[in-house]
Amino acid sequence: MKELRTFEEFFSVTLPSDYRQFLLEAGNGGAGPYYGLLPLSGAFVYGNLAKPFALTGEWDQSDCQEPEDEIPETYRDGCLAISEHGCGYWSFLVVTGPERGMVWDDFTCVGTGIRPTGKSFSAWYRGWLKPGL
Repeated sequence: MKELRTFEEFFSVTLPSDYRQFLLEAGNGGAGPYYGLLPLSGAFVYGNLAKPFALTGEWDQSDCQEPEDEIPETYRDGCLAISEHGCGYWSFLVVTGPERGMVWDDFTCVGTGIRPTGKSFSAWYRGWLKPGL
């Protein structure tokens, strides 16, 4: 798919293999968890996609005492939004760094932080198709 190659070249990354395979074989966006999967053209990049995602565990925003304790922008590097939950909540796929290939949830809009789902893209998507997986 030309759009996939263009995306990876533009951002200087190679997307995780299970996500790449999904894009090539199943489709670019559409039915999926929450409000569906975002197509590459509609997905948004949090920060610098080529830089490693900084988190390796949950970041609890409710521990922050001051407004200036907001999430550092560098924690948004290396990830790509793949699904909108609504009300400002997002699921994103880590594409660079130690958590590469894992889906995380962003609840920073309500001050509770960023949490790993503990699932790869394919496990996350299969869990939506057949709950309990």
